[in-house]
Amino acid sequence: EPRAPEPPSPKPSSPLASSPKPEASEAKPSPEAKPSPEASEAKPSPEASEAKPSPEASEAKPSPERESPEAKPSPERESASPEAKPSPERESASPEAKPSPKDLERLPPDQVASMTPSQRWQAVVDGIRTFSQPLAATCEHAYVERFEDGTVDLSFSDKYMDFIREDDRVAQLEESVQVLFGSKYRVRIDVRDDANSSGELTIAEARDKSLDEKRANLKEEVLNNPVLKQAQELFEVDPDNVRVQVKLFDDP
Repeated sequence: EPRAPEPPSPKPSSPLASSPKPEASEAKPSPEAKPSPEASEAKPSPEASEAKPSPEASEAKPSPERESPEAKPSPERESASPEAKPSPERESASPEAKPSPKDLERLPPDQVASMTPSQRWQAVVDGIRTFSQPLAATCEHAYVERFEDGTVDLSFSDKYMDFIREDDRVAQLEESVQVLFGSKYRVRIDVRDDANSSGELTIAEARDKSLDEKRANLKEEVLNNPVLKQAQELFEVDPDNVRVQVKLFDDP
């Protein structure tokens, strides 16, 4: 009878092949394969965390050198320096620069020889007006008793005497006469005496008289105007009841 083949007997396995090697068992990573703390979680370094810009580059602020006072306009550019401001001497005239009798000019001798005492006194008052209006206004009320041979005699009403004798007004008056007519002239002031005075009018009186004459002439012209006469006849107006008021431009 044929025999059934015997099954092959299993070969004894070597101890080396009976179990997997520890190094390859379960494919566990070795402790050396664990990630280091530096590389764990892939945390960025403090320097690179949040990618914060450095204080120098943050907000792109300009450096202190750019904001330094030197970059700002200097006070000299913002406002004029004290040296550029006009000096007090330029803003206001110094006492030496004020007009005075010394600024007057001497009148030519031939012109003086042809002038009347009243005309000479008018020239003096006009000269005084350049440096003292109050003194010139008062001198317009002076009566010229004499103006010749180095002597000027003036008289004033009593109400002007206190003003004319105050301070150095008489000295200013005399200096003005000397500059205009010569250093030999002397000025004498006295109170007006109608009984022994000359018939000359003061400058103020002569001006008032001239204004009165102008008013009278203008009033006469108006009363004799043909249109006004026709109106008087038409309305039967008495000429004595017609009043004319004249106002001149040079009235005080």
